[in-house]
Amino acid sequence: MALRDDPEFLAIPQKHQELVALLVDGITPTVAYGRLYPNASHSSCKKKGSHYNIKYKNIILRNSPMQFVDIKKIADQTLKNLTLMAFADVGEIFDGYGKVRTIKEMPKELRMCVTEIEVEGDRVKYKLNGKMEAVKCLAKISRLAPETTAIQVNLISEEEKAKRIQEILITALKRENPPDDKI
Repeated sequence: MALRDDPEFLAIPQKHQELVALLVDGITPTVAYGRLYPNASHSSCKKKGSHYNIKYKNIILRNSPMQFVDIKKIADQTLKNLTLMAFADVGEIFDGYGKVRTIKEMPKELRMCVTEIEVEGDRVKYKLNGKMEAVKCLAKISRLAPETTAIQVNLISEEEKAKRIQEILITALKRENPPDDKI
């Protein structure tokens, strides 16, 4: 069945149909949303593109000529890699004599942590990823850590505080001593 013959596809709004058609053609959600809304920010395109990719997942999967990979396998591998990175022993970068190991001599979990290798003559420098980022990501995925919560704090000056207190006192005094209209 062609995309234009899919009853579920025909039931969605026209602008969404254009987006879904791009997604079916293999365009990434961020780029697809950006094509339809060129004035949108990159973060907005990323967020909304992903939203619609998930919302219309069934239509996209049903009509896409591409072979899709097993998402569960990717998710499992991602969790495994994050766990290895989060709990890798960076002390393993040194051999038994205190010398830095070559990349081939390092354990796999430590090699996964290497983000940059810099060679200066006969010296090799390794830059490792931030372990805490991997730990934070794992905590979010496993729901051990809450999402960021916005807290609004209103800071006012001493002068503003005094003014507000004065207004409260004046209002309270007026209630206790109503004006005497009987003259």
